[in-house]
Amino acid sequence: MVDRRSDSEDGLRAKRQKMDKAGTDPKDNPYLAHMYADASSNGNEWAADKDSPFAKVKRHQSTAAQAQKIEDGDINPFNGQPYSSKYFSILKTRRDLPVHAQR
Repeated sequence: MVDRRSDSEDGLRAKRQKMDKAGTDPKDNPYLAHMYADASSNGNEWAADKDSPFAKVKRHQSTAAQAQKIEDGDINPFNGQPYSSKYFSILKTRRDLPVHAQR
């Protein structure tokens, strides 16, 4: 048979420390933030700026045309820097793939 005792000195199993439920608000959890987005938000933090390319894109309701417009822009909306020529060469190759047409 298998000995399931822990290797600790007293032979007791290590227990997880219980967390205080009053101190954990699910709205502060970044993995659950999309569940608590207010009505004015479109569900992403990138659209907080009204000039952002994502400002008019609704979560789970975006279209291929909206995505293409963002991809074809001059500025990367994630870091605010201009797209490189390498980016456009990769994008062109990606758009030639059959799976890209299924968007």
